[in-house]
Amino acid sequence: MKKIALLLPALMLSAMPAKADVIVQAPVTIEHDGSRYTYTVTQKNGLRIIRGQEEKSFDKFTLYVGRYMVTGTYGNADVSFPLKSVKPLTGIVQIASR
Repeated sequence: MKKIALLLPALMLSAMPAKADVIVQAPVTIEHDGSRYTYTVTQKNGLRIIRGQEEKSFDKFTLYVGRYMVTGTYGNADVSFPLKSVKPLTGIVQIASR
């Protein structure tokens, strides 16, 4: 879970308007601490859904970012933590946005 808690701020840089019914962002690839992540963000009914994969381990993740909580899965593990516990990261490099 710690890995996902550190990754979430990078993914949240892809904020989208909350008013839209369904918005899907083009895939984005970022690198942080030697790991590369490719993900998409879907905005649906006020919920941000982040789906992606870590490229070295092939661990897939799905995060549901609500107003106060983040829930979902990373690999085979369930994750759940308060959104307020997410701290900003430095050293994130966006590799590509298609």
